Amino acid sequence: MLPPQLPLVTPAQSKLLKAAGFDWPCIMRYEDDRLLKSFFTNHNLIDAEDTSSAPAIVIALKWFRDVKEENCWVSFAPATGIWHFSIESGYNGFFDTYESAESALLDALLNSLISSINDTNDPC
Repeated sequence: MLPPQLPLVTPAQSKLLKAAGFDWPCIMRYEDDRLLKSFFTNHNLIDAEDTSSAPAIVIALKWFRDVKEENCWVSFAPATGIWHFSIESGYNGFFDTYESAESALLDALLNSLISSINDTNDPC
């Protein structure tokens, strides 16, 4: 029996991670939204819009905590039986599974980061 696999980022998350500066090596990459196994490297160095690294969601979240110093977490509420995520800035989400909470947390972090980058680049 094969060990369980960690969920990978979606193609959309992968592209946003590339735009955010994610530079950790990965074995998997997306090319034209197709998931491909490759050599262990930073695929985001490839100067092509259609190619981006495809890390496990847990690795992308670790990158946010380590590199972007984002205080975020996923936890379980036994009284309600639901998972939720939190970001220190105050955003919360509630989900039926741990994996969906992790993926939504990554979406929230990416949207927040990309939004702040766009605000910084806005001359008005």
